[in-house]
Amino acid sequence: AFVAHQWLELLYQDIKGRLA
Repeated sequence: AFVAHQWLELLYQDIKGRLA
């Protein structure tokens, strides 16, 4: 039930990459 955690982490990395 941690599938959401996977895409949340991917989304977090994507946002952090855009802000970098």
